[in-house]
Amino acid sequence: MKPILAFLKTTRPVNLLIIAVTMYAMKCCVKDPFILLALELSSKSGGGLAISYMSKGHFFLLTLVMVFLAASGNIINDYFDVKVDRINKPNRITIDRGLKRRVAMAAHHTLNGIAVLIGLYLGWVEQIWFYAFTPVFIAGALWLYSFYLKKTFLLGNVLVALVVSIVPIWATYGIITQPLITTAGINENSSLISDFYIFFALIVLAYTIQAYIISLFREIAKDAEDIKGDKAFGYKTLPILWGWNRTRRVLLVSMSLWFLILLKITHYITTEYIAIWGVLFGIIVAVPFLLSVWSLRESDIKKAHFTRASFWLKVTLGGGLIFSAFIPELMGSFLYQYFK
Repeated sequence: MKPILAFLKTTRPVNLLIIAVTMYAMKCCVKDPFILLALELSSKSGGGLAISYMSKGHFFLLTLVMVFLAASGNIINDYFDVKVDRINKPNRITIDRGLKRRVAMAAHHTLNGIAVLIGLYLGWVEQIWFYAFTPVFIAGALWLYSFYLKKTFLLGNVLVALVVSIVPIWATYGIITQPLITTAGINENSSLISDFYIFFALIVLAYTIQAYIISLFREIAKDAEDIKGDKAFGYKTLPILWGWNRTRRVLLVSMSLWFLILLKITHYITTEYIAIWGVLFGIIVAVPFLLSVWSLRESDIKKAHFTRASFWLKVTLGGGLIFSAFIPELMGSFLYQYFK
């Protein structure tokens, strides 16, 4: 395998693209519509609303930070997993098969270094230190995960899910945390602005929680897929300690409970806002998730069942990303409720 191709394969370019698309979906479909509607509402209220807005260039850098950190994390994960992957995924090995170990390590440190420096720059110019400290945390967390935590009971799964769930917050943090500064003269609609702000924050929180929960389920399913190689090297993951059948039951119960929550969200959007968008949410988010649950129904569980469940969980995340295109309509419907 050629070195460049091996490097690209190691970074998981499709996953990096998903991260970039997620960042811009949160910007274009959640953050930007909120800002425009909030400013319009403030203007109609007879007052002023000050919202600090990040430039397109800085948001591109913000996206680059997450992409570089993810690429770096994928590289170091493959670096430490060479021996295990010879058993679990022999056809996906790139380290020492095109990409030299020292080159992989150098690329890992370089990408991390660039991401941290960009974060420090954005933290300084935007006066938001979350941008400065988060890349350092993620870089260290992914190293710790690859080196040790992925071998432990649930700790590695929880950490990876946490890192994934940071993306929606990372894309909208500057708006979520800044106070809405209003000037004198705003009439009774000032409370509506506050309610609208809370509605926006809840949307971001919903995406964050969904990303965390689905990623956690998927990480456990992936551990079940890799049980053969992981067991050979002394890992103590949930599927190794509890076995496939008990892991299946744990996933089946917890995922079924989460499916009920997705059904409740579907019903809420359908009845309280726009019915067609509620139906769409059910089709592209709840249904793929149900298929992931259905994949684990067999009592005689096999690796293929976990692989299928992992696939449908990934589709569920993609469905949530697609649904973000309709968030502006939900925001508009939220405001319409006040003016009926």
